[in-house]
Amino acid sequence: MLDIKFLEHFRTTLGLRKENTFFNAKPIFGAFNSVLGSMDSLTGEIDASDTLRAVSLTWEHGSEKNMNLRFAYGETIARPTFFEFTPVRLSNEAEKFTVEGNPDLRRTWWIILI
Repeated sequence: MLDIKFLEHFRTTLGLRKENTFFNAKPIFGAFNSVLGSMDSLTGEIDASDTLRAVSLTWEHGSEKNMNLRFAYGETIARPTFFEFTPVRLSNEAEKFTVEGNPDLRRTWWIILI
């Protein structure tokens, strides 16, 4: 992270973050799903490396610089959880619903502006 002060009342903060992801889901040989049938060929893998940027501009106001107005930009990634990613069926008896994972899920990018 880099914090740069310029002019009298402004500063900018720059950041760069590196994230590596390796996620592999393979069913046990002979596993069977009532909807999909044999799951021997259903594998999922995410192997990625991402560089995520962030920048903010701050205007410091007041004689003691006790008030800030900040504009910011940042990037983040959403990854599937283990149960979302694996091709298994899970039942929640208390709330009466069933969820089945999808090994074809991929990560998604989000851009955040504040």
